[in-house]
Amino acid sequence: MGFVKTLSSIVTKKKKNGAVLEVNFDTNPAALMTAIVECDWETVIKVCQDDPDQAKIWHHRFTTLETGPETLLWRNLPIHAALMYNAPITALMAVQSAYPAGVRNMDDKGRLPIHLAFGVDADDEILSLLALEYPDSLTVTDDNQKTPFDYISASSKRSWIKELQSSFLVLNTDRLGTDITTLEETMVELKGTIHDYDAILTRSSESIETDFDQFHGTVRVTEKFRVVSQ
Repeated sequence: MGFVKTLSSIVTKKKKNGAVLEVNFDTNPAALMTAIVECDWETVIKVCQDDPDQAKIWHHRFTTLETGPETLLWRNLPIHAALMYNAPITALMAVQSAYPAGVRNMDDKGRLPIHLAFGVDADDEILSLLALEYPDSLTVTDDNQKTPFDYISASSKRSWIKELQSSFLVLNTDRLGTDITTLEETMVELKGTIHDYDAILTRSSESIETDFDQFHGTVRVTEKFRVVSQ
């Protein structure tokens, strides 16, 4: 489920020690988020070094409708914003180092930072940074059931990955069909074998009964011969 709330249901959250956890971007943005939006990467790095807790602060923005309830436009951490604003690797490393767990957090649409990284066609260094911190993120689906790979556009330098995925899917589908066919053939052979085995058992049973009858017949003949001989 996506993060869908009205303004009245979100308030600035605080830890027990008074550190801010979430703010409204339009009324009380943290210095780190402001620097990211302004693409001031030197300041981003400095803030992360001087006050790393700012990397943990969630920011949200709402619609400003004159009538009706205000609805959420977006909600994310600085690491999400840094990716959307195409932060260089040095700035992104600073944000990630300040709050490593950020790579495991989803925005209001259920997207991890790595979803956004693939969406903006980030450099390999950035993708490696995110994937190494959270390897399982590559298979996580967002609210639209999309994995990070699904955000690769046709014009992306990684479009070949999607082509490879499609080929792999077709290959596995074909293989599954072949496996099913083989299984069905094996079952037919097994049924035939069972049928043959039943026939063998039937013939063996009949043969045993015949032999038993012949044995009793022989015994009776022998008894008669013994009486006559006496």
